[in-house]
Amino acid sequence: MHSKLVNGTLSLAIGLTILGNGTIPVHAASWHKGTPISVQGKWKTNWHSEEKKMPQERELVTITRKSFNSTDQEKQPDGNTTEDIAAPNAIGASYKYLGNHTYQIKGKELFFRY
Repeated sequence: MHSKLVNGTLSLAIGLTILGNGTIPVHAASWHKGTPISVQGKWKTNWHSEEKKMPQERELVTITRKSFNSTDQEKQPDGNTTEDIAAPNAIGASYKYLGNHTYQIKGKELFFRY
């Protein structure tokens, strides 16, 4: 569920950038290994809740040169916070710069069967 939220958020951000700027010329001739330095780091969403008396949730994302990992945090009404830590969601990243601070990133998504 949380990887769908992060993937959806990133897709929405990239999609809105593309729609807001019209057509974007592709400047890169080929794919480059790794993740762009400007995207690497630790990112987090704001706390949000679907209903007033429900726990608040946010997503923590760590992007490295080779992998993408996300963690769900949940804050209960009593103030306690829990985390759902998972293995990396994607590995083997490569990217193409599309212009206007926009990147197309691809990698291998990991699926685990229990």
